[in-house]
Amino acid sequence: MATAPTPAGGASPGPAATVSTPDGYAPPAPSRGLLTGVPFGAAERVGKNYSDRFDRWDAKEKKKKFSDPNMCRGLYRLSGGVLFWESKMAVDADGATTKSVLESSSGSQVSTSYCFNDPKKTPVNAEIVPYFVVPTFDDPKRVKPGKPWEGSRDSFIDDFKLRHGNLGVVIFADKITGAIFADEGPAMKIGEASIRVHELIRKPGSPWKGDPKKKILLDASEEKGVLYFVFPDTMLDIDTFGPAKQAELAAAIHKAAMERFAQLKGA
Repeated sequence: MATAPTPAGGASPGPAATVSTPDGYAPPAPSRGLLTGVPFGAAERVGKNYSDRFDRWDAKEKKKKFSDPNMCRGLYRLSGGVLFWESKMAVDADGATTKSVLESSSGSQVSTSYCFNDPKKTPVNAEIVPYFVVPTFDDPKRVKPGKPWEGSRDSFIDDFKLRHGNLGVVIFADKITGAIFADEGPAMKIGEASIRVHELIRKPGSPWKGDPKKKILLDASEEKGVLYFVFPDTMLDIDTFGPAKQAELAAAIHKAAMERFAQLKGA
């Protein structure tokens, strides 16, 4: 069940918004119309060890002919414990059920980190449900040359008190969608979301290559300027809907996430 707690005592969730954080970060101009009331003026820069790690990965990627840098402009804590960052947005096809999608997406998996609690452990479907991805545990066992792990043993999820089912919103330019934390990605990479998120906030036809009806996935990022807000004080239990009702789940995610975003803005 979704929850979106009101700040204690019914108080406003933060001071009046400004267009930048105390350290000078300002969100992209095309998105600012959706950000009225977001208390960036009270934002606290957090997780330097993570943002430094993302930057180190970017430095390596820039040397490659085909690169996929994070383009993360820092991690911030906003009023009410909300986690915020700006970065790229890569395509996550995990949990998709269309064969052509899985075959055309490099590194895609049948499962997602957050699954339904049915006998088959059915994954959240990337083609139906808007979800976002955060870095997983930086496992020393996964460290290999050229791979996005350093073996620090840092846990992004634990350090920011996240859990599968947390709600969030994703913004690109002048479009916004609610989303849920349903998958984990490489420790040195940030900025990834399900196919459905890309369909909702990118230009028409994204992320498909050629005829969208054929569902041949173009495994490419929106290169920068995507905004992510994650609400650790919220939780939506996907088993309230079950694997057969993922379209209804998607609608509930958007509704609950947008309500929590309105709280952040002081609506």
